[in-house]
Amino acid sequence: MPEKRSLSQAIVAYGFLRGDYLDLDKLFASDASLSVVQNLQALDSALKSLDCDVPTRIALPHKALILPSSPMEQWFGFARPGGRNSPDRGWLFVTQSNGKGSERVLVVLSSASPDRTTVFWLEDTGTGYSAKLLYDSLKKGKISNATTMVGAATEVKIEKTGEVLLKDWGEPGVGPHEFARVGRIFRLDPSQDTVALVSPGNPVR
Repeated sequence: MPEKRSLSQAIVAYGFLRGDYLDLDKLFASDASLSVVQNLQALDSALKSLDCDVPTRIALPHKALILPSSPMEQWFGFARPGGRNSPDRGWLFVTQSNGKGSERVLVVLSSASPDRTTVFWLEDTGTGYSAKLLYDSLKKGKISNATTMVGAATEVKIEKTGEVLLKDWGEPGVGPHEFARVGRIFRLDPSQDTVALVSPGNPVR
């Protein structure tokens, strides 16, 4: 493994290893002296510390996207699959580190059935990893200006202010099926640790 680790690539690789390599825990136990295994173990521990089932949810079939390091005025994301039998059960967005100082990335993990979004900082401390939870639909789901929760966010936009826009497909279990909705938009302010509903969305007429 290169001396300078790419944290954004590491979390994406971990997601696919956790899903495709079912014996990952056995690898942790059998080859703990290898640096790559130690890095994976440290990353695994940081994700478990969030207490939001991230290692389990990231193991489900999902699509992953590394976002540009500089904020861009455009949405990045995926079309919401139709039906519960779709092979995609989640969506992973990771910002690319700018390479200055300690490496820290913003991670958005969305899951389907049940619809849930988790947003957190992940930082490479040099000796391991640390994680800080910003939002989770079930564990830290308060919306400052509405009584609702973020469903499964399938699109993300990073603004120049550092705020994060999340687009889901409506409150889980409420209203018409997702293909008959216009997605809601939420604004997450990492500096204030707040989430607000910006656009409530409406059923398609």
